[in-house]
Formats: sequence, structure tokens, C-alpha cells
Amino acid sequence: MTLRIIKKIVKFGHLIAVLIAFLAYGSLFIPPDKFFLASVGAFTTPFWWIYHVISGIIWFFRRKKILPLLSFLFVLIAMPIWSVTFSWNTALKDTCDFKVFSYNVRVFNSYPEHHKGNLGIPKTMISHVSEVDADILCFQEDYNDPRDKRRIFHTEQVFKKKGWNYVARDVKKFNPPAHQFGLTIYSKFPILRCESIPIDAKHTNGAMYADIQLNDSCIVRVINMHLQSTYLQEKELQDPKVETKNIFSRMHRAIQRRSLQVRQLIEFARLSPYPVIICGDLNETPYSYAYFELRSYFKNAFETRGKGFGFTYNGKLLSFLRIDHQFYSSTLQILDFQTLYQYKYSDHFPTIASYCCNKH
Repeated sequence: MTLRIIKKIVKFGHLIAVLIAFLAYGSLFIPPDKFFLASVGAFTTPFWWIYHVISGIIWFFRRKKILPLLSFLFVLIAMPIWSVTFSWNTALKDTCDFKVFSYNVRVFNSYPEHHKGNLGIPKTMISHVSEVDADILCFQEDYNDPRDKRRIFHTEQVFKKKGWNYVARDVKKFNPPAHQFGLTIYSKFPILRCESIPIDAKHTNGAMYADIQLNDSCIVRVINMHLQSTYLQEKELQDPKVETKNIFSRMHRAIQRRSLQVRQLIEFARLSPYPVIICGDLNETPYSYAYFELRSYFKNAFETRGKGFGFTYNGKLLSFLRIDHQFYSSTLQILDFQTLYQYKYSDHFPTIASYCCNKH
């Protein structure tokens, strides 16, 4: 009698798990600024996907019919969870028209808490980044100080000497000729037009674009974004003195703002007369409304040509996060995409992708 009751409880628990899994997956398509708890559910979808793969197999070998069917149905419907998590593609052997390098450079470690009195750290970082094989550089949290007497942070001068002669900046975040901080696009090709994109951003976050003339027949619009930061450090997550309510509140505000920002960004990008590349620090994992909303209009470079998990956050506690992305118009062809783990200077790893103007 007791065993029968336990079996019924286990079966009922599995049905509840199926229901929760479908709700979690559906949460990916609900704007968090309309219903915040949706973002919490969406983040759990990888767990539910793995759970139903395993439980479905177990129920199948126990010769049950409905229970494994429900699990496998969820696994099938939620298959995009796997494709956004892990990718194993090979680069196309073709001549690319241009390469885009995107990197949150964390002000090139210019703050004392980053270089800890050793100015060789930012100097080495700037030198290493300036050697990258790319035609277009998109920096988030860029830093340039034309008045730096030590000449360490004359970053614009460094990159221009290396061939990136065309520069676009998010002028709202800068105050020339003083310290310049924010979004920057460097290009080896002529920039025809550049402007800030009107999204609901505060502090140092925002978005900008540059229309870049690659050749006589191809112009591409490159959008550099840095969506709302949470302003949450890893050490705070481990500090018992920091209240959970405070952490949750900051995450709440940031996620809601990013959901609004991404809709504004998409609305702007869809009006572009040219093929679009959207890259930068989304501050969202692939298990989010913001990522899936972008994915519904543009292709993701990692999913198409990436390899492995592609984690981009360089941290100790949260090193499993991929929050830096490149999306592109379907009229472009992508040949290769990589996360460059040799650049360990920032709390992010950069991404680089090779594109062709027209699909073959």
C-alpha cells in the first residue's frame, strides 16, 4: 500500500515537473518588464531540459507510455535551449570581407583596483588588443585620455597607428577633451554616418551605430551595445552581509530595463537600409527574453559558427555565463566565430566573427 502511494506521488511529481518546464520555456517569450518572474523561470530552462532527457529515458525503460512521451515532447519543443547552449561548427573556407571584434575592455584596467599600482597591466592590454586581426573593433567601457601625460591611455592614437583610422563614439557618454569613457567603434573602412541609438539607458550603458562602407557594393550597419548593467560584483554574492533582497532588487531593475532596451534596439535595427550586425555586452544569458527576442529577428553568430559553450564572462564564481554576443542580418554570411580566451585582461572575453557581404 505504501509503495503504491509513493509511486503515485512520483508520477504526480513528474507531471508537475512537465508543467513547470513548459511554463519556464514559455517564460522566454514574456517581457520581464510586464511580468518579472518570467525571467526567473526562463533562467531555469536548461535544468528542465536536462531533467526531462534523463527522466524521459528512465520512464521509457520502465515501460511507461504517457510519462516519457510528455518528457520527450518538452525536449523536442524546447530544442532551441540546446542550440543556444552548445555549438559545434566548423569555419567555412572562403575569403571573408570583414572581421568584427567585440570586447568589453573594462576601461582598459585604468582604475587602481584593476591595475593595483602596476601600470604595465593596462599598457600590455592595450598593446595586445591593438594587434588583433580584425577590420572593425567594437569596444564597450572604452577609455581614452588625450591629456594623459604618461601617454598610456592615448588609446585612440594607438589604434589609429595600427590602421583603424575611422572612429565613432557615443558622444553622450564622452566629455572631450577630458577622460573619454563609453562605446567606441574603430574601423579600417570609411564610416559614412554614426549616431547614438535612443534607448532607455542610464549611466554608462547605451547603444550606437556606424554605417561602414566596405566596398563599392556593400555598406553594413554595425551596432555596438552595452545594455543595462546590474552593478553586482561576484564578491557581493558571497558576502553574507549583503542582503538577498538587495541583490534581487538590483537584478529585478536591470532585467526589466534590458527587456525594454532590447525592444527599442530591435525596432531601430529593423529600419536599417543596410545589413546589420549587433554586437556587444548584452548582459543577458541565452536563457532570457532579451536574447530570444533578438534571435527572433537576427541570426546569432555563436549558434551558426561557434564551437563549444562560448562562455564570455571572465569570473571565478560565474564563469559559465555567455553574456557577450554577435547577431547579424540573414543577408550576410558568417564564416567563423570565436571567443578569444587568450585575452584575460577584463572581466569579459572578446568575440570575433568573419563575415561576407552577400550570401553565396
